[in-house]
Amino acid sequence: MLTPGCIEGAFADSAGRIVVLNSNGAVKKYAVIEEAFRANIDNPIVRVDLATEQTPPDALKERLNSTGADLIFAIGSSAYQWAYRNAQQPVVFSSVLNWRRQRLRDDAYGIANELPLGMPLSMFRYLFPELKSVGVLYSETFHKEWVAEATAAAADVHIELVGAKIDSSSDIGDALSKLLPRVDALWLISDPIVLDNEQAATELFKQCDARRKPVFAYDDVYMKLGAVLAITADSSTMGIQAAKLAEDVLSASNTIAERVESPAGSSITLNLGRLQHYSITLNRQALGSVNRVIE
Repeated sequence: MLTPGCIEGAFADSAGRIVVLNSNGAVKKYAVIEEAFRANIDNPIVRVDLATEQTPPDALKERLNSTGADLIFAIGSSAYQWAYRNAQQPVVFSSVLNWRRQRLRDDAYGIANELPLGMPLSMFRYLFPELKSVGVLYSETFHKEWVAEATAAAADVHIELVGAKIDSSSDIGDALSKLLPRVDALWLISDPIVLDNEQAATELFKQCDARRKPVFAYDDVYMKLGAVLAITADSSTMGIQAAKLAEDVLSASNTIAERVESPAGSSITLNLGRLQHYSITLNRQALGSVNRVIE
């Protein structure tokens, strides 16, 4: 294993060699995915953490391509974009935000960052059967196509999805003042323009709370800001999926059914104590589907 910020030479003379290219190993999700990947694959591995790597870009490219690697596993958008531009080997990726908007090489495969749309929407309906409408803030740059797909998926479970487009996190206040009176809850998605900084996220939760609108989030980290519900793709499972996909890519005999797979596992957290602040009815018979309940 490499120490952060360096590459310890090349591989031994063996087949199926992998470079793990992590956008930032200090990010908990990325670290969990990498750990699960490494635990579920026997191939020789070296790793590079782009957040701490000190090698100049051209030199890093030359050094990585000289390692004799047979595959790059890129974790996070920055790592995938680096691999897209520089890697000579096939690429497997995970945790790439809105991968459909990325340019995919013919030799790129991956695990999507987002759960299939029907899963969280069905859970919204199951947990809150009287829910009629859900709002979402989004940027066209990252989620234009996603909103169109989500609107159709929401209609399938009899929920109206009301989208509000913003161009900057500074637009959040005005957008929420128009959106929140029209919906029963807000669905927080992983959009880097909406969630441009911590202050923007704090302001979003503050306004939702003031208007007594619960927030459904995509990650447990937002429970501390006041989210009522978080439905999260399971990071360990994503790492396991990536390891299996890497094996398939390296094996000429294995057929790859899907170039980009949806996450196979999820975790659901519900804050019952927080839920009492809002006028939304919970189906208590659905609590058996929740992984963690906060009282």
